[in-house]
Amino acid sequence: YDQAQTCLDYAQELEKEDTLAGKRARGILYYEQENYERALSCFEDALALSEGAVGQTQYDLLYYMAECQMSIGRYRDAAKTYTRLVDAGNTSVNNYYLRGLAYLKSGDSSSAGLDFNRVVESGSYAEYWKVYSVLIEHGQEQMAETYLTKAVLLGGSLDSDHRWRAEFHYFLGNY
Repeated sequence: YDQAQTCLDYAQELEKEDTLAGKRARGILYYEQENYERALSCFEDALALSEGAVGQTQYDLLYYMAECQMSIGRYRDAAKTYTRLVDAGNTSVNNYYLRGLAYLKSGDSSSAGLDFNRVVESGSYAEYWKVYSVLIEHGQEQMAETYLTKAVLLGGSLDSDHRWRAEFHYFLGNY
């Protein structure tokens, strides 16, 4: 990390002005050192330097920002950052899951449920299990049970489908 810091300092000395790449690199360095506040500041500065462009670099910066916010317990801010990703067109299931988790950790189980519903829209047993597990982990047993109840109705004739349903029935107490 010291060597990376030296290189970044030298690059900034040569460049004279802050660059998006430099701020991003410095932010990643601080992120890796678990200095989330400083990393977050660098990522915000880098986004400001991107002048409204939306591309992979900006998505990357937003992911890092949300990770920093989650790490320091700023769950509402993380939810807003994931919303920026979704609003920018990055509507992956993972973004809805992560935003749902941020809402859940901030105490907003209603908004979390809306995002978790999007996560399970694909009808994937694995996604239902992921949502169930995180809800159980955060003390939302009743809400978690509703996801398993829906999951056992999914159907499918593969051995793995039967295994998933059997496991879900077990956790629901339907022995």
